[in-house]
Amino acid sequence: EEYNSFTFNPEKPLVEQIEEHINKNIYKETLVECYDTETGETFYSLVNTKHPVGKFVSSLTGLNQNDVRAAPTPDVVFTAFYQWVNKTNPSKRPVSFICYGNADTGFALNTLKHIKLSYDAQCILSLIALNLTDYSETVKQAFGLTKHISLIKVAQYYSNNADLIQTHNALDDAKMLKYVYDSLQNNMPINIAAFPEYMSQVERYNSNNEFEEVFYGMEPAIHWLINHQGMSKDTKISTVATRIKNSSDQKKPYCGFYWVIKN
Repeated sequence: EEYNSFTFNPEKPLVEQIEEHINKNIYKETLVECYDTETGETFYSLVNTKHPVGKFVSSLTGLNQNDVRAAPTPDVVFTAFYQWVNKTNPSKRPVSFICYGNADTGFALNTLKHIKLSYDAQCILSLIALNLTDYSETVKQAFGLTKHISLIKVAQYYSNNADLIQTHNALDDAKMLKYVYDSLQNNMPINIAAFPEYMSQVERYNSNNEFEEVFYGMEPAIHWLINHQGMSKDTKISTVATRIKNSSDQKKPYCGFYWVIKN
């Protein structure tokens, strides 16, 4: 596949394909953005990495080759970013970085490896590489999902606004990530059935193999079974999960019910 080419796969959701394509291409190559969660200060810059901007990415983000060609080099950008971090952190509090997706770590490491950088730029890129957390993993675990979900879907959920859009501007994305981060850290209510298409579904059938109920995720199915069967509070959740899975795989009843797991 050539750089920035895009081939539609009819077996996968289009939004998911677009997000994967972006992670593989433009955001790890041409943009640096940061939102300080304590001060509200922002940093944004294009980066000229000598890579071409394809038609697909250009139509999605509004960026073109002239934009990238006029941008500063990685050395200039990350030297300025190092200075920005010091300016916005006069108390020298511990610094950590949060991203959404796994592209940014690779970008930091590749830039360190392949591009000549100033001492300041090397310092900040090393700090990023060592302290970068992919928050999509946290979101995935918090909602009990079986696969990663796009940032915009989570932002729409917390804002209760299905019309909220993602502009694919890197600074806007950083602010959106900050909103999702704050929402999750502040323990806003989580509806574990909010994203059924991203969860495994556990279906329960009676002894006559007649459908009775669907659970979104393994955990609610386990808790239902423990309560329904009057199991001990010391019952190991992992044991129940394994037996439900075995029931699904072997098409045999467990606790008087047939179970079907759909990922």
